[in-house]
Amino acid sequence: MEKQKAKLINWSITVYNQFQPPELQQLILQGNVYNHPKIKDGIHVITSRLLVLDIRNNMAETKNTIYELDEINQEYIKFLKENYLEFYKKIFEEKIILEHDLEK
Repeated sequence: MEKQKAKLINWSITVYNQFQPPELQQLILQGNVYNHPKIKDGIHVITSRLLVLDIRNNMAETKNTIYELDEINQEYIKFLKENYLEFYKKIFEEKIILEHDLEK
């Protein structure tokens, strides 16, 4: 089955359950969705668990959807630079690709 496609604007990365130990936390995205086949344009959404986050290609993938990543939330960037500089550097400067085991 082909995955649905959508665009996220004003997005940021967060975790599914902030009360889990760091090694068990799952990354998700939140932002305003556009061109989603089932959700009205502009609605704020929280995605399911990220399987792939590819900043180089402005793309993220969850179980059912491939997201084009448009404009990132600028307050989120400021927050990362002030509080999580190493994470910021890995994701947005080195542009590493994060991939999660699809079986989990």
